[in-house]
Amino acid sequence: LKPDAPDFGAITSTPKPGWSDINLLARLRRRLDVPMMLDTDVNGAAVGERLNAQNAKEGWIAAICASPAVVLSPLGILKGRRATCFTGMESAFPPDCTYTDERVTVSKDLITGKGAGTAYEFGLKIIECLVGKAEAEKVAKQTLYI
Repeated sequence: LKPDAPDFGAITSTPKPGWSDINLLARLRRRLDVPMMLDTDVNGAAVGERLNAQNAKEGWIAAICASPAVVLSPLGILKGRRATCFTGMESAFPPDCTYTDERVTVSKDLITGKGAGTAYEFGLKIIECLVGKAEAEKVAKQTLYI
């Protein structure tokens, strides 16, 4: 992969209808005036290994939207915990995971959020869990959330 290649960011072939031969990165760059890059699915294995290592040492893990269902569940990270996710994705949760319909759920060392509309609460909950409620409230006030 060469980021300076003219076809970098192009999806060449895929079984997903409408996505073959699309230069996704070029399209996004034309419409959005922000720095961006595109990664590959090859790095997904490394992310899975890192999440498993974090889970094994009982370190904090946070996931929002569909990722609790499509990333954490297959890795076994949701077993025996409570979690939330984008509505409708909870069918991918293991039987011993309790789905909550909460906007943000904390269970042991796991923080999950429902989706984009809950991102601010999700971020503040991460701050609260990592550095304390007072710091989360400070950030909420500084950003005019409260």
